[in-house]
Amino acid sequence: MTSTLTSQTVVNAEASSTPVAYAYMRVPPDIEDDKVKRMELEFGFFAVRRGLALARIFPEFVCGVHDVFNELLEEIQRTDARYVILPTLRHLARNGFLQDVLLDRLRFAGAEVFCLVEDS
Repeated sequence: MTSTLTSQTVVNAEASSTPVAYAYMRVPPDIEDDKVKRMELEFGFFAVRRGLALARIFPEFVCGVHDVFNELLEEIQRTDARYVILPTLRHLARNGFLQDVLLDRLRFAGAEVFCLVEDS
C-alpha cells in the first residue's frame, strides 16, 4: 500500500505561496485500503482548513521502526515546510515518553505539530 499523493503534489505545493505541511502516519499491515484513503483525505481537508498545502504524506509501514519518520525530519530540514499533521500522537508511538521524544525532534527541526484527533 502506498500514499496516493505523488511527488508531483510536492512540487506544486512548494511552488505556491501557501505554507507547506507534511503528514505522517503509521499504516499497520491489517488496515483496510479505504481507511487509509479516508485518512489521506482527512489530512488534505485539515490542511486546507488551516491555509496549508499538504505536500506529502509519509506512511510508516513497519511497526517499531522510525525510518520514514527520520525521512520526514530530513525533509523538514531540507525545505521551508514547518507543519506536520498526525492522525493522533499514537502514530508517533504508543508510549507517552517516546511520543514526547519524537515530538521534541519535530519541534527541534522547526515543525509545528497538529493532530487530527486529540488522544484521550
